[in-house]
Amino acid sequence: MEAAVVGAVVGVSIRILLDNLLLIPVEQITIFWGLKKDLKKLRNSFLMIQDFLDDAEMQQVSNKAVKRWLKKLEAVAYDADNVLDELNYEVLRRNMKLNKVHAFFSRSNPIAFRRKMANKIRNINEELELINKDATGFGLQMRLVAPTPSAGSNIIDGRETDSYTADPVVLGREDDVSRIVEMLITSPAEQMLSVLPIVGMGGLGKTTLARQVYNNEVIKTHFQQRIWVYVSQNFDAIVLFKKILESLTEESIEYGSTREDLLKKIKKRSEGKRYLLVLDDVWNEEMEKWDDFKNSLLGISSGRSHGIIVTTRSDKVSSIVKTLSVHKLESLSEDNCWSIIKAKAFREGDIIPPEFETIGKNIAERCQGLPLAAKVVGGMLLDKSKDEWLSIEDTWLSNLGGDGNTISKILKLSFDRLSPPSLKKCFACCSIFPKYVWVSPEDLIELWMAEGFLQADHGNDMETMGNKFFNLLLQNSLLQVVKRDEDGKIVFCNMHDLVHDLACSVLGAKSIGTNGNVPDELYQARYITLKSFGDKSCAISKEEAKHVRALFMECKVFHNMLDFKSLHVLILTGEDLKQLPSSIGKLIHLRLIDTTLSRIEYLPDSICKLHYLETIRVDETYFKKLPNTLKYLCNLRHLHIPNIKLPLDIGTLTSLQTLPYFQVGHEKGWGIVELGSLKNLKGTLEIHNLEKVCDKEEAKNAHLFQKTNILKLKFAWSELREGDINDENVLEGLQPHPNLKSLEIDGFKGRNFPLWILKMAVHDDLEGHWIRFNHLIEIRLTNCKECEEIPMLGHLPYLKRLYLHDLPNVRSIDSSFYGIDNYSTSSSSNNQVQRETITLFPVLEKLELCKMSNLIEWREAELPTCLGLIVFPCLEYLKITECRKLMGSPSHFPYLKELEISAIDNALPLTNIYENKLLSLTKLKLDKVDGLVCLPNCLFYNNQNLSDISIKDCPNLTHLVPSFGDGKVSLKTFEVQNCLNLRILPNDLHSLSSLEILIIMNCPNLKSIPYPSGEQTRGFTNLRMLDVEWCEALTSLPCEMIASCAASLELLGLVGLSSLTNFAEVFRLVPKMPRLAHLGISAVPKFTYSPMEIGSFGNLHTLHVTPLKDSLDLASFEEFLDVLLQG
Repeated sequence: MEAAVVGAVVGVSIRILLDNLLLIPVEQITIFWGLKKDLKKLRNSFLMIQDFLDDAEMQQVSNKAVKRWLKKLEAVAYDADNVLDELNYEVLRRNMKLNKVHAFFSRSNPIAFRRKMANKIRNINEELELINKDATGFGLQMRLVAPTPSAGSNIIDGRETDSYTADPVVLGREDDVSRIVEMLITSPAEQMLSVLPIVGMGGLGKTTLARQVYNNEVIKTHFQQRIWVYVSQNFDAIVLFKKILESLTEESIEYGSTREDLLKKIKKRSEGKRYLLVLDDVWNEEMEKWDDFKNSLLGISSGRSHGIIVTTRSDKVSSIVKTLSVHKLESLSEDNCWSIIKAKAFREGDIIPPEFETIGKNIAERCQGLPLAAKVVGGMLLDKSKDEWLSIEDTWLSNLGGDGNTISKILKLSFDRLSPPSLKKCFACCSIFPKYVWVSPEDLIELWMAEGFLQADHGNDMETMGNKFFNLLLQNSLLQVVKRDEDGKIVFCNMHDLVHDLACSVLGAKSIGTNGNVPDELYQARYITLKSFGDKSCAISKEEAKHVRALFMECKVFHNMLDFKSLHVLILTGEDLKQLPSSIGKLIHLRLIDTTLSRIEYLPDSICKLHYLETIRVDETYFKKLPNTLKYLCNLRHLHIPNIKLPLDIGTLTSLQTLPYFQVGHEKGWGIVELGSLKNLKGTLEIHNLEKVCDKEEAKNAHLFQKTNILKLKFAWSELREGDINDENVLEGLQPHPNLKSLEIDGFKGRNFPLWILKMAVHDDLEGHWIRFNHLIEIRLTNCKECEEIPMLGHLPYLKRLYLHDLPNVRSIDSSFYGIDNYSTSSSSNNQVQRETITLFPVLEKLELCKMSNLIEWREAELPTCLGLIVFPCLEYLKITECRKLMGSPSHFPYLKELEISAIDNALPLTNIYENKLLSLTKLKLDKVDGLVCLPNCLFYNNQNLSDISIKDCPNLTHLVPSFGDGKVSLKTFEVQNCLNLRILPNDLHSLSSLEILIIMNCPNLKSIPYPSGEQTRGFTNLRMLDVEWCEALTSLPCEMIASCAASLELLGLVGLSSLTNFAEVFRLVPKMPRLAHLGISAVPKFTYSPMEIGSFGNLHTLHVTPLKDSLDLASFEEFLDVLLQG
């Protein structure tokens, strides 16, 4: 199987290289070098060989000579790629108009260079002639039209599924079965066909899950007919209808039956009956085929609520077929994988030796949640010795056997289906990154670009094609998402462990260390990781190095970089790497340099010679300076750097797409005009030192309005600056394109924002009208100390997050903030508007008001002329902090979940927020609310999902509420700190049965913690942490309360309780806490104890005990401590 996978990708490599060779601008090269005849022969030779590829790929699995032929052809293709790369490089170099004298005496002396290149091309042509002859000798057939792909056809017959197979081990899928059954039996009554896709990578158990649902008793009762059809890659409607009819009749249907006959018979058999149809292993991604099949089913189905389950590896398939929610199948837990392994590896009733359990759990971890992997490995472990288990632990993936259901074959089916061929190389290239490493989509796409796997096509640039390829790998479950940002954008992905192994076998990457572990068959390895230990250099020969195209270097000592003549990708890691050698400038094929995990502080000036370089990534912490010669990198597209000063004339890099930071300078070559020529910038851009821009006209030279692909933009002025303030004028000239999704303005010192900010719309001078920022998701206004008014924001349809920080001159938030003035104006001239419902901030989820020291009022949104007004319908998080003078706030927060108020003098804003029956609160944090005396009585009755409360530094708080809501609230965390006048807690504190954390600190006037006696009280049965400190007036800690949480408590802190009268009784309960891991006792009253009472503290991890001067004397304390430690 490995030979088949590796062989397939050799053919793919050759096809990609050939495609790239045919795209080289030969006409331009021949103008300079007169090599037209040789290059034409080279092209024709490759075109002829291309016709043999299909036959060679089919024969190589069984014919080793053909496999060697393919490897030889691949090597020659790489050589040709390098030669044409050199020729084109010389064209680029000459176009840069570098030093002419240096050019004459360099390697590019025209006469010498032409002779050298001509010899190389002739040598390649001679090798290609021999390869062509070998093809004929091997009997390879020329196939001018490639045959229809038959990827995986040798597997399909062997793994056809059915509904009857008994799955002896099914664990961890009970919830999945329940959810799917529930969706099917409660599907919308108006839907005739309810389609539920089950999506997941190969080996995850989609078929097994579908079979469990299919045979579920509830399903059998609900659906009078159940039909199972194995589909796989051939989605042919007539074939599917034939299989459906065979399932219904339990008879074989003759070939030749027309579609009309099949549908007529299916209709007759299913009439008046509700059916469930399972379509297992669907690969079809053509909507027309699905619609054709579905519409025929709709035409013959009677009644309502028929169900269809579709199992697939492809997200695209699921999006095409779904009418119900997609069921994304997740990986199993390690415990479930171990349970499957045990069930397969041991017979019922066997006692599992502990040493086998340790090894088995390690193997289960490697299964990465794949039940199929666990089943296969469990079968291998049956009746094996401990040594054999250890051996399998190390090598089990390569020993899965040759049957048709191995992990390798199942994953290879996904690989075989990848199209176009370059997508297979992109997949394989992902394995360059180590297992378990999180990788950004941008990292992958830039790597694929550097390797030449992406070509611009039909108006799409390489990055666009890369995004399409990335999504295809996701859809086929060959990549998996591990992190998304707040807006759902993928931040990091990785490969499943087993998929990574497949990709590695395809890529043929090598890892070489200095410990003597040099792999065999290193011949022409293209991807290598070099590792060193100590001061030793890595062991790789010059011959080996010259073929490497991607190099991961983890060496303290640099290898001779000039040996890597074909290098396209250089990734450097390690704390010992602090500089790059200047010889890197001679690696002319280099497209990508990544130093993000090194200590490298600068790049050498010689980098200017790397005219192919597309991507530079440097470390955000250690990197300090870019070379002054950066402007000569004519193909540079992505510059990932920290916020450092850029070199001169960055505007000459007209291919640049990624430039996260730009610091404006006064001098020529550092002005904001440099941004004007960078028309292809995308993603995020921060412009700093805007105080160095003279006026609006100079700001306009950045041409931000024309940069349609900048989605996240920050304007920043330095806080410490001198001279005239012209911020309003400058910001007026920085109007961005309305496609913007995120806008931040920091350090602006104008009194008023320009009109485009106030209106949140930009003016198109050509069209003569305003265009709203209808794509804005996030706005941050920070450190705008002179600004007096907040822009109009309520009308923005997609604004999700709004941060207003450090705006000390804003005194009021009024109707202009909501955008009500617009509606009021329009309604006066349009009576129709009066009958509409207006929604303000329709999707806003998060709002922060911070450091607005002069903010006095935050008014309600009012629109008298409008019958309906909805405000903040989606707001879930509200933070108000350091707004000392704020006297009130709105009350329209219908779905608020998290509320944080701190550093305000008056409690009225909090009261206002509660006025309109706040019902959805889950978290409440109050800090330094000086006017707070108590919480509203309705808080806990109305918000039964409230889970976290934190109240700190509220000096006038005397009590919380009379009641916590009679136990209906599901509070999990309750924290009160530094509330000096708090005297009582609610009487029904004990009703908080869900409470997990209870912290009461520095409340010196709290005299008691109420807790009823009696066996009927459930108490704190889930409490994990109890910390009561510096409550000097507290006289009693209820033993009943401590006893109720003894079984669950993991941390207990009792500190500074000088008035406690029952500490001895409380302490006697401590040994009855089996899960207690952390115990702190300090500054407690004198108490007596018996060593027999202290008992054992077997699970204790940390112990903090200190004496109090009037309790235990030092000798007694040491004795007490000894007893504790012995216990």
